[in-house]
Formats: sequence, C-alpha cells, structure tokens
Amino acid sequence: MSLKIRLSRIIFFKLIQFIKFIKTPINKLKSTKIKSQRIYIIMPAGAGDMLMSLNSINFILKNCSQEIILLCCRNEVLKLAKLYFKKSKVFVYDDKTRFNNKDLVIVLSGPPQGLAYKLFISNCEFHGFVYDLKIRSSIVKSNRDDLIELNHIRRNNLIIEKLFKLSYQLEDIVLPPPIDAYLNKKFYSGKIKKIALYFPQEKKRKAFPYEKILNLFNKLSTQYEVYLIGFSMDSIDREFIERINNKYILWTDWEELLDILQNFDLIITIDSVVYHLCNSLNKKFIGLFGCTSHKAYKTYNSNCFHIDYSNPENPCYSGCLNSKRKGNRPLCNCNSRKSQSPCSIFNKIKEEDILSTLEIIKNT
Repeated sequence: MSLKIRLSRIIFFKLIQFIKFIKTPINKLKSTKIKSQRIYIIMPAGAGDMLMSLNSINFILKNCSQEIILLCCRNEVLKLAKLYFKKSKVFVYDDKTRFNNKDLVIVLSGPPQGLAYKLFISNCEFHGFVYDLKIRSSIVKSNRDDLIELNHIRRNNLIIEKLFKLSYQLEDIVLPPPIDAYLNKKFYSGKIKKIALYFPQEKKRKAFPYEKILNLFNKLSTQYEVYLIGFSMDSIDREFIERINNKYILWTDWEELLDILQNFDLIITIDSVVYHLCNSLNKKFIGLFGCTSHKAYKTYNSNCFHIDYSNPENPCYSGCLNSKRKGNRPLCNCNSRKSQSPCSIFNKIKEEDILSTLEIIKNT
C-alpha cells in the first residue's frame, strides 16, 4: 500500500474522530450501553468468512433490543445467512444502501468497497473493519493490536468484545446450523466407512492436482466407499469423473451440502467453505493447507486433523498470517499459467500424508 493512500486513510479517520468528539457529550462517551435506534451488521464477503463470524453475530442478536439488520454483499452469503439466521432480517448490501445518523453500523472482517464514504456522509456510529486489518470506530477507543497475525474468528470476536466492553472473551468457534439442518443426520458409529473428498479446481492456488486426487481416490477405495463432491456451478473435467467411475456428488444449495456432509463418516477437504461447515457440524475431518495457514481459521474445539505445508516465505503463499507483507497478497504466476498446474505448495503434499493421518484418526 502506498504512503499516499495510508496518509489519506489516517487523515480521513482522524477527521471523523474529531467530528464525533465535538458532537458527542462527555457523559455519552463514558456510557457502555448502545443507544442507537437501529443496528446494521455488514457480513464478511465470503461464505467461509461469514461462518467464522457466527458467534459474533449471535452475541449481538441475543444482547441488543434494537432492530438488527444483516447486510450481505454476495448472493452466496445472503443464502447462507438466511439459513443460519432464519428469524433475522437479512438483506443485500449494494450501492443503494444508506444509513442515518441514529444507526450503529458494525462491520465484520472483510468490508465492502466504498463503505467509508457512506459512513462519513451518513454521520452514523460505526465500529469494525471499515478499511483493512485495523479496527476503526467512532465510539470505541482505537485499537493498536496487530490483527494480521490474529485468527479470523478472533478478529470478529475482538471487535464485539471492545464494543460491548466485555470482561471475558467470546469463544472462537463456528456455531452449528439451525436444528432443522440436523433432521437427516446420520450419527457417526465410530467406524469410518464412507469418505467424501472436496477438491475444487476454481482457485488455482488451492487446487489439488488431478493426478494426486486420482491416486488418493484409488488407494482409499480399496478400504472405503469414496466419493468426490462438488458444487453444481463449478467447472469439472468430465474425463476425470469417468476415471473415478462417476462417483461424483453435486450439490446445488447450502441445505443440500449440509445433508451430504452429514452422510459421510469423514471429509477430506482443502481450505474452503466445506472446511468451515465441517467445523460447524463438529465433524472429524482432514484439512489440507498450502497457500493459506490453518492457524487463521482453526476453532478452539476443532475436530480437524490439519496437514499444513504453508510457509509465508513461499511466493505462492496468499494467507493473512504474514506480518512482513502487512496483509498484502504476493504476486504469484500460478494463476496465469496456461496449464492446469496448481501452486507449488499443494504439489508438496503427498497422498501418503493423508493416508497416515487417516490411520491416526482411526486409532483415536
């Protein structure tokens, strides 16, 4: 980030803080009670990030009497939020979204572009990640913590803890889905019989090589019933599906995916929304990490067995746990390659790593 941009952001927020200070009575500054007429919660942009904010959102819903509106920037997050918060008001955040000066806007990790200007012209109260990995707030003392190294769940919980002046920490967990998502749940018997593999190819940095998938599939199939699962809108190599005997299950919506995951004894997945849903369902599973670090997403009670080859010094690494890069993603030519070869980190993970981890799970 250039020095000019950094200076403009500092000046912008110092100006807002000054305006808020001269307009706010001293007794209001000392108050710990939120008095806004309406609370807007701007959800993270990605579905996985939204799942990591569930506990923070749940705390607000349980502890505030004001009208609370959840705003989502993307359709996939909108549908997932409506599943997890069926009794709440969930709407789309877009260019037409406006706030007034009696609103409180809480922004969770992963804010939309152009938000700062809307907050400025509305003169509303705000708290959270307005720009980057620094907590910005018009009502809470500025935060000096280096959030680049913090777990994503902890980031969101931290802004709620500061806003409500909590004397304790919220649990860094991914909450379970609503009870009706468990209606078709098959309870785990203790024996692993059915295994699902989730290796989408849309993001080259996270793509597990086809040949490794095939080798893993064939080795697992000698002892287990194995299926590859995928989203109906994702591209897939049809020839490859034939090579795994068409044992490929597609889902079209979140409810269908939850039902699929609950019908397998073990899931093997890359860093993806499936990883977070497995945490939400409290399943035993194996998570593969290369260009991101599991430390950024792990819940304190996770049943995941992580295989993590991430290294911030690797040119393909794009995770946030990297203070040297100050949150900026590296330039990696893997996405621009004409071939289907994924990033170098996932090429290091061997099928034997996964098989040996599976043996550990069987013996626990």
